[in-house]
Parts: sequence; C-alpha cells; structure tokens
Amino acid sequence: MSSTVFNAFIVPRKEGETELSWLLNTRKYLRSFEIIEMYKEILKREEIEKVSVDDWVKAKNINVNRDVILSLFTSAPDYAPSDIVTYLANDATKDLGLALAIQFEDFEKFYRSNVEIPDLILYLENNILNEHDINLIKDNKDIIENVFDRIIDKEKVMYHNLLNNFLNIIQNSVLQNLSSIFSKKKISAYIAHANFYDHDALLEYILTNYPDSHPNFSKLPFMFWDSFTRSRYFSRWLKTRSIMSEISRYYLELDIENDIVEINKNYMRGFLEFNDSLER
Repeated sequence: MSSTVFNAFIVPRKEGETELSWLLNTRKYLRSFEIIEMYKEILKREEIEKVSVDDWVKAKNINVNRDVILSLFTSAPDYAPSDIVTYLANDATKDLGLALAIQFEDFEKFYRSNVEIPDLILYLENNILNEHDINLIKDNKDIIENVFDRIIDKEKVMYHNLLNNFLNIIQNSVLQNLSSIFSKKKISAYIAHANFYDHDALLEYILTNYPDSHPNFSKLPFMFWDSFTRSRYFSRWLKTRSIMSEISRYYLELDIENDIVEINKNYMRGFLEFNDSLER
C-alpha cells in the first residue's frame, strides 16, 4: 500500500489549526494498529523507534506526504514523560514536546517553554490544572484576559475543562483590577454563548464579584421571556428560560446595592411569575 493511500488514515488539518493542535490530535486519534502498520511499510523499519531531531527536520522539509511521515513519527513510538525535555530542548521538535507535555499533564514544563497563549489555552482545554499549576499563571492579567476572550468566542466550543480551569484561576488570583476584563459587553457575550444544562459556577462567581459590570438583562434579546417572544420564537424562548431559571437561583439573593441589579431582580421576578403561570 502506498503512502498516498495512507493519507486516508491520518488526521486531517483543520483550517487555521496550529502545528501543536494537529500533533496533539494525531497522538489522540490515530489508531495504534493502523499507525504501526503504516510505520513499518512506509519507513521500511521493523523496529519502531522514537524520532530523532534529524529525522523530524527531514520530515518537515519534504513536499510529498509530509503529514503522513510526521504522523508516523508522532503516533507510532511509545513515548514517555521523560521524552518531553528532550524534544522541548530543540526548536525543531518543540511542538512535539509540547504535545507530549499535554498528553502526560506536565504543565510546568509546558508553561516554562515560553508558549504562546493559544497553545496555553489548548492545554487548558485538555487538562485540569492542579494548585501548583494554577499558581504559575493566576496573577498574569494577559493570560486571564485572553482566556476569557477565548471562552466567549461564539465560534468556538466552551470546553468544560477550560471553564473549570478559568474559574480556579480567577478564584485564586490576587489581582485587583479584573473588572476591566469582566465588562458588561463580555458578560453578555458569555451568557449568550453558554450552555445552561447544569449549574454555571463561573457565571455565578462573575456576577457575584463584579456587580458594577452586570448588563441590563431586559435589554438583551436572548433574555426576552415575554409571551410574544414565546409564541414567535419558541426555541429561542426555551434557551431564555434555561438562562433565567439558572441565574434566578442565586441572583435574587445577591446582597448588592446597585440600580442595574435591582432592575434585573425585578425582571427575573416577572419571568418567574410568568413561567409559573404556564405550569399551572
């Protein structure tokens, strides 16, 4: 079987995907029995060995079937945590080392390799940080701001690990000026993008701790609960009901003196009365 045919088995690159993301997905999703067969047939090697820096550089510079060869070197060998440092030490293999650091959950080695924030976010999407890991980044405002911007990006999935990590980071941060990150506009974007299948601990924390940044719920179209919206846009109304039901569990108990908060509380009381009338 030719390497061209084997192209059907490799993980395709997504548009705009980083090299690290593709290598990590290759480690995750290529099935071992297929990649081992590919390795032996294409490379004509019986023994599967960890890739050398020279072989990696040669593979990256070929024009034909480049991703096939890189997939072989990425997925076939049985890498270990001790290999992370080896590959991080060379710029040519750094992305492979970062992918292994994500796989083996070694955040400190990953972070201290001067990673770009999109790569850092990839780690946060895949693994839960421990206390030591959190302490490395909890007081970095640029990271906090960029991670929140990633969370509210409506074109991307709100991964559970990412939300969990972000909540743990801001709960432990000693920074005093995070209100500029949690603006009315960004909180609105979060509410619009979030899924309210379960308790949203991150939203509760933000609304509890940044009362001056609350948007006016009655002005947000995705929070309209009136009978007209229900009759004309029922699917949208169902999302609104999920949002309002979740937030009302704690919002009415907020001990905050703030005009917008009071407006929102009255708006929620109206929703609860309306929703109750539907269930009678």
